[in-house]
Amino acid sequence: MAVFRIPLAEILAMPSARCGGMAPDEPLYTVAEVCDAYDDFDYQDDLAEDIKANGQQTPVAIVEGELADGHHRVIVAQVLNLPDVLATDGKDGEWDYLQEEQ
Repeated sequence: MAVFRIPLAEILAMPSARCGGMAPDEPLYTVAEVCDAYDDFDYQDDLAEDIKANGQQTPVAIVEGELADGHHRVIVAQVLNLPDVLATDGKDGEWDYLQEEQ
């Protein structure tokens, strides 16, 4: 699994992976649009405290140019004004189940 840092602004501009039930021709939302819609979730403060104390331990998953997993981590990165986030490209098959759900 390739793990790398990617600028937060770049992630916010990319498409968010299709959610279950989306039609193939339905336009994708950007990660920024999805994060704006879910900017306050139950464990946001806990996740922010953990990332502040320990750094981001789990990378977000970028599969075929779309953010497939890690929206909450991206929201917290915005709240904490982090310049970049830890990401993986999913090329080793670790995130195949996300593509199968789509």
